[in-house]
Amino acid sequence: RSAERNIKIQDRLLHIDDKKVYLTEMETKFMNTVLKNAPYAATFDEIAESMWGEDSDRFSLYALSRTQANIRLKLRALGHEDLLHTIRGKGVAINSN
Repeated sequence: RSAERNIKIQDRLLHIDDKKVYLTEMETKFMNTVLKNAPYAATFDEIAESMWGEDSDRFSLYALSRTQANIRLKLRALGHEDLLHTIRGKGVAINSN
């Protein structure tokens, strides 16, 4: 069993334990929503609303999934590629392992 990770975002800088990486504005909104909902999944609608606000009804799942893919690349560089867990048809959660 791995120790619980210390995760926070400050000034668009994602901190995971002693490692950090810069996020874009949209990546920051995405991650803030997922972290805020932990340990539960943030729904795709909740994530979209945080990213696009009043225009969230016109968001594309492609744009949302591209943002998540970009975040995963950054997480992989930190050795935390398993941090995000997609729950099919529901949303995205923080992997507790």
